Amino acid sequence: MSDWTAQAEGLRSARAVLLDVEDGVGGLGHRVGSAARAFVSAWIDALTGRRSDALAHAETVEVSADAYAEVDAEQEAALLALLPVGDWSLRPGPS
Repeated sequence: MSDWTAQAEGLRSARAVLLDVEDGVGGLGHRVGSAARAFVSAWIDALTGRRSDALAHAETVEVSADAYAEVDAEQEAALLALLPVGDWSLRPGPS
């Protein structure tokens, strides 16, 4: 699990708590309940947006890592192609 995925999960949990709070706001009365509902709703919307951002970042990191790994594999193959046939068992890396 990436750090961004973990952040998204934490935001999902926080949003779930606020959704529970939002359900209980009705018992506060009309004046207080409407203000509390607006406050909680604004936080739910903010958490939803931040969670979407975190998930998008997690996906971008994963796609980038996959692309780097593919390029590394292609470059390794190109390097091995330059070695004489008897040296194909050699692998690039630290000595």
